[in-house]
Amino acid sequence: MHRHEDEFIYVLKGEIEVRLASQRLHAVKGGAVHLPKNIPHALHNPLKKPLKILAMAIPGGMEYYFDELEAALALGPLDDRAHNEISLKYGIEWLD
Repeated sequence: MHRHEDEFIYVLKGEIEVRLASQRLHAVKGGAVHLPKNIPHALHNPLKKPLKILAMAIPGGMEYYFDELEAALALGPLDDRAHNEISLKYGIEWLD
């Protein structure tokens, strides 16, 4: 769950299923899904074919999360504690 930004997913190839709180959404090539901040969500590729999406986070800043995550992974495997610590710094909370 993202605390700071909304996400917008645009399907370039394939299909995507999205769980948004208790809702189930489905988008095919050319379709889009809006994931508001503070609402739990999960993405799933229902096909056995490659999925290609364009994901946007608004407002910007999530790129710094990926930069820090990449730097940490360059030092070796990342355990759940370290991954969660980095995530929380950027307002990202992993739910079961």
